[in-house]
Amino acid sequence: MDKNLMKKTSIFCCILLMMVLSVISIFGKTPSKNQTNMSGVEMLNFYTRQAKEEQEEIVEGKVRIKMPEGIGRGDIRINNDYVNQTVTIHVPETSEKFYYNYPLVGSSDYIQDLSYGFKDGKASIKIILDSVYEHIIEFRDDYLYLSFVEPKSLYDKIVVIDAGHGGTEPGKPAGDILEKNINLDIVLKLKKMLDNTDIRVYYTRLKDENPSFFHRVNLANATKANMFISIHNNSNESYIHGTQVLWNEKKKYKGLGTFELSQILLDEAVKSMGSKDMGLIDGNEAAYIVRTAEVPASIIEVGFMTNDAELANLLTDEYQQKAAQGIYNGILRAFEEGF
Repeated sequence: MDKNLMKKTSIFCCILLMMVLSVISIFGKTPSKNQTNMSGVEMLNFYTRQAKEEQEEIVEGKVRIKMPEGIGRGDIRINNDYVNQTVTIHVPETSEKFYYNYPLVGSSDYIQDLSYGFKDGKASIKIILDSVYEHIIEFRDDYLYLSFVEPKSLYDKIVVIDAGHGGTEPGKPAGDILEKNINLDIVLKLKKMLDNTDIRVYYTRLKDENPSFFHRVNLANATKANMFISIHNNSNESYIHGTQVLWNEKKKYKGLGTFELSQILLDEAVKSMGSKDMGLIDGNEAAYIVRTAEVPASIIEVGFMTNDAELANLLTDEYQQKAAQGIYNGILRAFEEGF
């Protein structure tokens, strides 16, 4: 072959190769049709395999995502919805191709599903977990690393507090007065006190919403809580007043259990409020919460809304504070006695 022709052919091939590499570098991050049809977990596994092939660092038990230029730790917002077992990462000031330009990679352990959202220049990654976990954040070399750990590995004392009813489920009405609101008012007062302790407290709700019975109980079971306390108010004949606690007499524990917890709560609540002691009631048949909880669980019926005098008390901040104080004292005493 003519030497000049060989030389021209060689130069042409080099130019062609450079053009192909340039196209790949520009459009390599554009999602293929197959990628856009992948589920969130499939995308995670796809990009993780790709990262391993390119010998990128993959930390076992963690997921990571590269942050866009100019985005730092203070710009990222992460929300952990413990009741629904969902962690959401919010990234501001980015593009719709964020998920392909900066893919999530790492371990899919603990992850049931992933979904992605984009609105008004903000991206979100919703991670649905297989249980309740605390998340641990680490920033390193422009990467956000996220790991998930069981609460019991971090905390010795765990309590789950449930404000009964909520949302479309008002509870026991007394005219225009709804039980759900009184329950929540007491829980919010209790929270202020518990915030100043070394107890890790999870709440089934802190606003007017109605988690399912399953999600309420699951929060206690999944966190392996030391105790689960649901706060309610009661109804009956108008002359009846006082405080009751429901427990499960069929649930057997090694050591301290639902009976001991319920008796402590009843004692401390009655002492704090000055209400009538209406005793312990077996709630196994009627109450899903105490029947299905795998941890010591009690439902405290603070008072009877059908009694005019007690209802008047329940509507005051002072009496609600006394109720919260009694439950708080009961929690501290329960831990002192070995829970």
